[in-house]
Amino acid sequence: MAVEEMPRGRGVRVRFVPDASIRKAMLEARARGDKATLRQIREWEREVKRLAAEDYLKAKRSKEWAKRMERAKQKSDASKGGKKAAANRRKVQALAERMRGESTSALMARYRRVGGDDLEKRAIAEVLKERGLNVEQPKRKRRRK
Repeated sequence: MAVEEMPRGRGVRVRFVPDASIRKAMLEARARGDKATLRQIREWEREVKRLAAEDYLKAKRSKEWAKRMERAKQKSDASKGGKKAAANRRKVQALAERMRGESTSALMARYRRVGGDDLEKRAIAEVLKERGLNVEQPKRKRRRK
């Protein structure tokens, strides 16, 4: 579900995608021509969207929305290893994007080179995996505190 404000203060827009079981029920009802069930599902979706919009506006007024979004971002980052890991994933994606133009042999040579940046090696491994070559990931060095 995504809530966004419309330009020039014209309210909020809520994008809501029902889960798979609801979508399946909608398809089955549509196939059967069951208009009553479809109407019920549409009304339920409208109600969910209305409640989400109300909640958003209430939270926005009480200055709670920014805190909620920050907490959600922190949870998302933490589930994937934290802010540093998120930054490293972005760097690896950017490096992999640049390396997609290089030849496989050049990438293998760079990967086998002693030393070098761990993030660069992860990016090379990602590109090579896309090309069907599995290389052993370098052992990550753990820093002692």
